Amino acid sequence: MKKLMIGTVMLLLAVTPYASALDADLGQIAGISRTCAGCHGTDGASPGVMIPIIGGQMAGYLSLTLEEFAADQRPGSAMLKFAKGYSQEQRRGISAYFASKTWVNSPWAAHPAAQKPELVRACAGCHGSSGEGRGNSPRLAGQAPDYLHHALLEYQRGERSAPTMGLMRAYDEAAIRQMADHYSSLK
Repeated sequence: MKKLMIGTVMLLLAVTPYASALDADLGQIAGISRTCAGCHGTDGASPGVMIPIIGGQMAGYLSLTLEEFAADQRPGSAMLKFAKGYSQEQRRGISAYFASKTWVNSPWAAHPAAQKPELVRACAGCHGSSGEGRGNSPRLAGQAPDYLHHALLEYQRGERSAPTMGLMRAYDEAAIRQMADHYSSLK
C-alpha cells in the first residue's frame, strides 16, 4: 500500500507542470495544436508510416522531444521549425494536449515473423513490459514499425541522444528491426 501511495504521489508530481500548462488556456492550445494534425493526424493519431503517433503519448516525452527540436538537438526538418515557433509554455501545453488524447494504434502492420526478441528485456525498465511507456520514456506499442526502426537507427548512429539509448550501438540493424517489429505488433 505504501508503494502504491508513493507511486501515485510521484506520478502526480511528474504530470503537474503539464496539467497546469494545459489548464492555462485550453482554447489557445487546442487551436495551435491543429497545426500538428497536418502530419500527425487528427488528435495525434498518425496515419503515416514514418510520422509517429503523438495522441495518447507520454506528456513528459512529448515535452522533452519538443524542447530537443527547439534547441536543434534532434533531427527533423519540419519539427525543428515548428517547435521554435512556440514558447516553452506553449510546447508544454501542446504536449499535455496530445497526451490527454486517446492512443490509436498504427494502421501499419509489423513485418512478418515479429517475435519478442530476448534483447527487449533491456527496454522494459523505461518503456514498460508491454511497451506502454513510463514518465519521459515513450510508448512504443502500436507505433508504425518503419517509424520505430528509423528512430532506433538514429539512436544507434548517435543522431538522437538519450543517456539510456546508447545501448542501441550494441545491436545490428537486423536486431533493431526485430525490436521495432515486436513493439509495433503490441496493441
